[in-house]
Amino acid sequence: MPNPDVILPTLNIILAVAIMVYFIRLFFLPKRLIYMPPWQLIFTAFFLYIIEEVMTIARSSNLVQYPLTVHRVLELLIIVLFLQALWLHKNYVDENISLTK
Repeated sequence: MPNPDVILPTLNIILAVAIMVYFIRLFFLPKRLIYMPPWQLIFTAFFLYIIEEVMTIARSSNLVQYPLTVHRVLELLIIVLFLQALWLHKNYVDENISLTK
């Protein structure tokens, strides 16, 4: 029977591969249709998430040992990247989109 600590991170990676297809399709859209910098930050955060899941699988399988602080730092970086993406998009909307009639 497989290790239960490995099953969920493995399923998360499978889902992440499916989401990666949508990111690739997004990056091939014409640049005039979408403001890309926030999406690039979200993609970077997503990539860090994949790295964290692979590290979780390796640690649960006893392939590597490292301090759990690494996960906390990666999660903090992911949160900071999402906040930066929101800030970039808010500034873009404030400068380029008029909500008044």
